[in-house]
Amino acid sequence: MLDGLSPRTAMLVLLAPLGYASACAVDPNLGEAASGSSPASSGSVSSSSVTSGSVTSGSGSGGSGGQGGMASFCVAGSHMPCYSGPPSTQGVGVCKPGVQTCDLDGAAYGPCEGEVTPLPENCATAADDDCDGAAPACTGACLWSQRFGDDAFQEGRSIVVDGNGDLIVAGSFQGTIDLGGGPLVSAGKSDIFLAKLSPGGGHVWSQRFGNAEDQTVSAATVDAEGNVTLTGIIHGMVGFGGAPLAGDDLGDAFIAKLSPDGDHLWSKRFGSELYQEGLSVVAAGRGEVVVSGRFNGLIDFGGGPLFGDGFVVKLGPSGEHVWSRALCTYMGCLPLSLAVDAAGRVAVAGAFLGDIDFPGGLKSSAGFSYDSFVLMLDADGQSIWGRTFGDSAFQDIQSVALDAAGNAFVTGRFLGTVDLGGGPLASAGDSDAFLAKYDPAGAHLWSKTFGDAKPQTGRAVAVDAFGNVAVTGDFGGAVDLGGGPLASIFGQDVFLAKYDPAGAHLWSRRYGDANEQIPQGMAVDGAGDVLVTGKFMNKIDFCGSALVSAGERDVFIAKIAP
Repeated sequence: MLDGLSPRTAMLVLLAPLGYASACAVDPNLGEAASGSSPASSGSVSSSSVTSGSVTSGSGSGGSGGQGGMASFCVAGSHMPCYSGPPSTQGVGVCKPGVQTCDLDGAAYGPCEGEVTPLPENCATAADDDCDGAAPACTGACLWSQRFGDDAFQEGRSIVVDGNGDLIVAGSFQGTIDLGGGPLVSAGKSDIFLAKLSPGGGHVWSQRFGNAEDQTVSAATVDAEGNVTLTGIIHGMVGFGGAPLAGDDLGDAFIAKLSPDGDHLWSKRFGSELYQEGLSVVAAGRGEVVVSGRFNGLIDFGGGPLFGDGFVVKLGPSGEHVWSRALCTYMGCLPLSLAVDAAGRVAVAGAFLGDIDFPGGLKSSAGFSYDSFVLMLDADGQSIWGRTFGDSAFQDIQSVALDAAGNAFVTGRFLGTVDLGGGPLASAGDSDAFLAKYDPAGAHLWSKTFGDAKPQTGRAVAVDAFGNVAVTGDFGGAVDLGGGPLASIFGQDVFLAKYDPAGAHLWSRRYGDANEQIPQGMAVDGAGDVLVTGKFMNKIDFCGSALVSAGERDVFIAKIAP
């Protein structure tokens, strides 16, 4: 079939079925030889023939050209369209092809430049980001929900998402809990459960840790490799897959790291004869983790004893000490939440009573009740900026999150009057919930409060890839999150809301019945879906079919669309 064709023409014919020849034929000045050749005659291969993978004779016979060097793949500087997304999405919504340019030596085409492929849907814009042909339906619709538990007490405390979209859920339970892999039975009082679920909520693996005493997990995190680290408090001898850890009678802090398959990597306990507890943990890159918590007396993570209360510690991939610091001068320090940005900066937030170590020196609470604080540290644990909020009444920050630009978001509750940076705000009666945003230097950007005469609390905050922020909490009475009043039925109901980067309301919802429902952990996955876990009694309806507890409080997990 190739007899009588020049080497270059023969190469084009062979490459045509693979889609290369059409790319090489887009330049009308395409020549037959790379160098040292005579121009081709009118019998050269037509572009339509090359594209189809066959040869069509032109007028006359092929001319004879000189013999030169190796044929080029494409003409230097020529262009061809390209698109790496699913073919059905090209030209739909924001998706469009790009252009590849032939290298100067004609050996290959360069990268595809200017293409736009499907992205997660951004609720803050009207664009069709995922290129499915439909405008964004960002209303907080439920994707799925599940409950776990028996007639004893169970609660979800923390939820995070790994790079594959799998969920890591941690909590505490009494009695029996089946997370999909068979019943887990507590050894006595409260044990710890840890489970990995697929993006659709299917069971991957689950484990329990505990003994006849009380054990509590406060938080879990997952790193880029899928390793899971959890922290909390243990009493007595507890194993996480390695040698058992011996907790003191009053309780010691623990940190345990497991592989993506749930296998033990390392575990450690920290404490003295007094009380110690891990409260939050976050992955910090390079296999490192940062943990915060509280302690009485002294605690040593490997860098020497710390005195006072409230700790933040960074540990290496194998649990080795990197740095550690105490936050407060004496008892009354609750570093409840941590976040880390791409630069390794660490945001720590919570509540304190007395004095806290801030940039420029100690900062004192306003009265004899807790004030809230947020403190930004650099990757080495040194203070960058800090803020405290409160008066003589009670205030705390329950959760902090950082977006890709390093802006900080905090949520919590307050009584009395608090100035989050935009002017004094007064609670409407009992505690009110708040949400605030600060720039990377700690300057106030915006803040808002929610509540009436009944209690409201912001429990968790998370940020998506676009800088939109989701906040969840619980409320009695009525609360207006920006989309109109939501009314609890009687007890504490769950609220969930989403705002754009400027603080504009996108959507808000309530879940619950006349009993108590409390969210305690939240995360946002790569698609912008919101994951929330907590505890509930009686009924809670996320998806149109109520989850019903088996007796006491049960665990709930729900996945909500962007």
